[in-house]
Amino acid sequence: MQRPRLVRIDFNPQELADLLQRGVQPTVVLDPDTAHHIVRVLRLAVGAPLIAATKSGGASFHALLVDRDPATIQIIRHSANERWIGRVSVLIVGAIRGNRLDWICEKATELCLEQLWVVQSARSEPHALSPQRQNRLERLAGAATEQSTNLNPPSIRFFESLEAVLLELKDHAGVRSLMSLAPHAEPMRQLKIGADDSLIIAVGPEGDFDDRELHLLLGAGFTPTSLGPVVLRVETAVLASIAAANALWGFRQLSSAPIS
Repeated sequence: MQRPRLVRIDFNPQELADLLQRGVQPTVVLDPDTAHHIVRVLRLAVGAPLIAATKSGGASFHALLVDRDPATIQIIRHSANERWIGRVSVLIVGAIRGNRLDWICEKATELCLEQLWVVQSARSEPHALSPQRQNRLERLAGAATEQSTNLNPPSIRFFESLEAVLLELKDHAGVRSLMSLAPHAEPMRQLKIGADDSLIIAVGPEGDFDDRELHLLLGAGFTPTSLGPVVLRVETAVLASIAAANALWGFRQLSSAPIS
């Protein structure tokens, strides 16, 4: 059976649910970018199954592609499938140069990261954060959900200092892990993660966090954690740690209840 692909639609989920309840299976014309991806890139045929997720949130519906020109889908029923959430709830990463942060954002979204926090750390390039860059990352994360069928892209936040990050983190529960090459760093597989625990991971920029920032992280309860003896680039360490967490301790699930 063909695996349904995810598409984003700009539609009120309650309106769709009301129409379905009245026995109406509405049609929605896809926006040009989504239509191009479905018709020209994936080359889906009429009748292909889809999962339609509203742009405003995680509500989703089973749908079929009913026309290719213009690309049109028909909403069939509400989807009550399980929504997968990755084991990592918050990723804190020092800002890095170029499009490598774009790559982190895309791949971390596919791995079901919940929140991406980018910090202007001491060894980050000056003025690495801007509203334009944040908007770009949000667009990339949205596009990445369509590749992975992850209904909800991570929330993305920029912080001007590590102190601001740690202040915000006070309200977040989770096991805290600092990716480190220090000799005393604990192998990641030895972290004590319960079935309901999430993981908060911090990864420094090129050159790592400086001594003052490392002191702050250790004081905030982060455990130095190792992925092995080799030196990894920032983006490699980020994605290896998220993938390892999902593999070692599993994804978490949230049930998607029908809209009433």
